[in-house]
Amino acid sequence: MVYAFGQSLKPAPGSVVTEPGSYFQMPTNYMVTGEYVTKTLLHLEGYFENDRLRVRPVIENYNEVPSVE
Repeated sequence: MVYAFGQSLKPAPGSVVTEPGSYFQMPTNYMVTGEYVTKTLLHLEGYFENDRLRVRPVIENYNEVPSVE
């Protein structure tokens, strides 16, 4: 089972460094603008190719997890 999580971010208000220096215009905090979660059930399948063992994932089930707002 593989759970994958992703977020889209943008700088939080007032979090961008405005003082000159090596961190100028670098955000120090972020706010989440979107999220995404998937759940994948897979197994690994081995096979020989040119006398070498190869392994590939075989997806058995893939779901996008709905948001809970």
